Amino acid sequence: MIPGQAASGDAFLTRIHLVCNRSPPMTTRAPARTYLADTVYAALRQALLDREFDPGEPLTELELSRRFRVSRTPVREALAKLERDHLVRVVPKKGAFVRTLSHDEIRDLYEVREALEALAVRLGGPRVSREELEGFEARFRELRARGSRATATEVRPLGEELHQYLLKRAENAKLVDVLEHMREQVQPV
Repeated sequence: MIPGQAASGDAFLTRIHLVCNRSPPMTTRAPARTYLADTVYAALRQALLDREFDPGEPLTELELSRRFRVSRTPVREALAKLERDHLVRVVPKKGAFVRTLSHDEIRDLYEVREALEALAVRLGGPRVSREELEGFEARFRELRARGSRATATEVRPLGEELHQYLLKRAENAKLVDVLEHMREQVQPV
């Protein structure tokens, strides 16, 4: 029995009940911060993937800081991240350049990609819908019937859509990550 409490114990239970039903203290989380370097990285990365820059083109910190209206520090940090992504080549004392791939590097990437996409088909094959596959076939036949009038800008997205469909059916997140990274390396070429 708690000193100073009634013998019945009702007051004790009431006190425990009140303590147990207290709302948890409100924790105030700071809103997620978007760092300038991350913003510049995302925008510059997308610009590189969209081919807004030519392979080998210099990417000067000054021009990029003007373009994104930030100081040179976030630009420098973004360029370092893009170098890790193999989209930019940073040369000491010379600056950053849009990465170019040699013929050997392109061949190597496509050989590995070919093997990994075969794995994706093997893993995802049992999950492929016949109806969706027939839909892809019909769309490819339409493009083939157009012959030389079908442009690469029409053919490429359909091919990429098919690859993404097959990769999704593989249900392997690591395989998706590796192939996406490889696709991004080859895309600007």
